[in-house]
Amino acid sequence: MSVAGGRLPRRRRTALSESQHSDVVRICLLAAGPLSSLLYVVFTDGIAASQWPGYRRTEQMVSELFAVGSPARDVLVTFGWIYTVLFTAFGLGVWSSVRGNRALRIGAGLLMAYGLWNIMGALFPLRLGDDASIPMHIVATNIQARAHGRRDVLRCRRVPRPDADLLDRLARDVCPHGYGRVHGSPGTEPRLGHWRAHQHRGIPAVGCRPCRGAVETDDGGRHQGGSVMTYVRDLGDVQPGDIAGAGGKAVGLGGLIRAGLPVPPGFVLTTNAYADFVAENNLGQAVQELAGLSPEESPQEYEHASALIRTLFSKGSIPADIEAELKAAYEQLGGGETAVSVRSSATAEDLASASFAGQQESYLNIRGLDALATAVINCWASLWTARAMAYRARAGVLPDQVRLAVVIQQMVEADAAGVMFTANPANGRRDQAVISAAWGLGEAVVSGQVTTDDLTVDTETGKVLTRQTADKDVMTVPTENGTAEEKVAEARRRAPVLDDAAAAEVAGYGRRIADHFGAPQDIEWARAGGRFFLLQSRPITALPEPAADTPTEWPVPYPKGLYFRASIVEHMPEPLSPLFADLIDGSVSRSLSALMNQALGPGSLRDGDVHFPTVNGYAYYYYRTWPMLRMTGRTLPAMRALFGGKAHMGVAGWRDYSHPRYERIIKDWSVSPPAEPARRPGS
Repeated sequence: MSVAGGRLPRRRRTALSESQHSDVVRICLLAAGPLSSLLYVVFTDGIAASQWPGYRRTEQMVSELFAVGSPARDVLVTFGWIYTVLFTAFGLGVWSSVRGNRALRIGAGLLMAYGLWNIMGALFPLRLGDDASIPMHIVATNIQARAHGRRDVLRCRRVPRPDADLLDRLARDVCPHGYGRVHGSPGTEPRLGHWRAHQHRGIPAVGCRPCRGAVETDDGGRHQGGSVMTYVRDLGDVQPGDIAGAGGKAVGLGGLIRAGLPVPPGFVLTTNAYADFVAENNLGQAVQELAGLSPEESPQEYEHASALIRTLFSKGSIPADIEAELKAAYEQLGGGETAVSVRSSATAEDLASASFAGQQESYLNIRGLDALATAVINCWASLWTARAMAYRARAGVLPDQVRLAVVIQQMVEADAAGVMFTANPANGRRDQAVISAAWGLGEAVVSGQVTTDDLTVDTETGKVLTRQTADKDVMTVPTENGTAEEKVAEARRRAPVLDDAAAAEVAGYGRRIADHFGAPQDIEWARAGGRFFLLQSRPITALPEPAADTPTEWPVPYPKGLYFRASIVEHMPEPLSPLFADLIDGSVSRSLSALMNQALGPGSLRDGDVHFPTVNGYAYYYYRTWPMLRMTGRTLPAMRALFGGKAHMGVAGWRDYSHPRYERIIKDWSVSPPAEPARRPGS
């Protein structure tokens, strides 16, 4: 646009003065404080809460942080850098804005120093000692690199290196060959607070079989605390979500340990070991073909398939890396000839939705590494017993849906053992524990091979409510390498296994276990040297609703009068339903009063003189005392009226009066809506 042949002059930009520019910078720096706080709130209460429900616990957060496909890794690293920079900028803004306040400037300086310390610590980490705290984004960077086959990215000689076992376990979740949680150790919960800074020599990437390798520790040994344990997990580390890797039995034992209950020390050989054993020995296809029987197949077919599968397993050998970890874990329990128990922990076992218990086999008093390896193979093979395959087929569980972990624990050489239901399976009472006990080891109790003492205990008070002491003729005892049955000494056959105090102690454990798991449990226990140990806990899958208490009092609804069970009541021996009880009381009372007044004369029975009440559900006749005596005195006139053909009484009364009236009412109801029946005068 032009004016008078010329153009309008352009508006000049007003340059900020140095003072104004400084004010703008300070405002931006100060705004970084609220922005960092807002970012923190959005991250912790929004992103982190949705990604990790337990994000405030670092160990829970990290187990998800490095999961395959999880965006958490990049989110956390980005958040950490942005938040630290904003935090440092805010400190600079405060420092430059409060030049006249010495205390505030010192505080702002500390804020800046803390932010710069974090930034410099990430770029140029310093060795602060064996307990140096390492920022999480450093860990993320190292693990990302290691997962893709590279060495540590931050190549500073003074970098405090995290525990190698922990780093490599996390790296397994992002194996370069695509193996994540399936072939890694699912559910690991490493602790990130302070890392051990021991220098380890070569740490290869680990994950699937081509990637895995052992970590050589400072002392050159391989053990659970300082080496990669791909197949073995301590029972105390097994979490509720580890069914797929550790099986139901190991998950239950892990819960008992976390609750502080007495559990024999041990470990679980995970389902990864089973899968790799099957793969190394080329058993997968053969097992699937043999086990793919329909539920309608005969027991003989299942027995034949089971025998073939177990023969294949017996010819297999445990891969060297699995055997090495098994040996290392066994040595942690004592090694040498330490006696252990070997029990199955299937992925479809010990669940609340179905009872697969007892389908696999257990091996007790196993001594030595060779015997342990054989027992493990036999335990794996017991996944394919005839009864287990048939049971899973009927339950709709396919052969490729099950794997077997193996729980290995120090053997409890029990002098007594048994099982306990923390709720009474007979009546559903949650405040009653039912205990079965026998001499010797508990496997014979579980399998039903020995007779047991049976006790019912009140879990609130510890009082023994019922006791049945059996004649226990045999018991299971440990031998040199296994178990055997032997006769019970005559003096102990009819002696109770548990006295009242011991029964109360076992029931107390049951109550704690049920409270911990939040549901009634089926528990196996053992006693050795006067101490009780818990060997297993699984949910009770079929439990009735609690039955009502047996009444101890019979309160009557009418305090004065006569109650008796006779006449029509004799045809009602069982408790009445509430609806029937409500209906019959009024109808019987009215009809009986009308009949008596008709036979004996008006006023013979008045309202309230007779009732048909229920007491604790049972029907009774009730009469007031004086009306009952009055009717008794009028019995003879009533009999003469009944047999003398008095109007409306006896056969003549039914024929000439009652029956015609009954037919008339039915006819009226047949043509009128039931809700509005026709009423006739005098009807």
